[in-house]
Amino acid sequence: HAACAGRVHGDGIMQRTKRGVAPFEDYFVIIKRCVKKKKTPQTHWSWEIQRRSKPLGAKLDGDEYATAQDAKLAGETALKDLLHNLPT
Repeated sequence: HAACAGRVHGDGIMQRTKRGVAPFEDYFVIIKRCVKKKKTPQTHWSWEIQRRSKPLGAKLDGDEYATAQDAKLAGETALKDLLHNLPT
């Protein structure tokens, strides 16, 4: 099992509108550095999409990326796909 520590990437800021929070501004990506505990610890990176206004009903993430940049790009792509498919 891997232990992970995360940090926020992206500049999505929750903005209020007359109807509440703008949905496209409410989501963001966290990049995590994970270390698998073995005789020789192995580091990898993962991403997770989160929502500021309330927790998501399911975990949206990806794992096992060699670099933080790879995880960031994959997470941003997944976030764009999610936002594109949200009902308007």
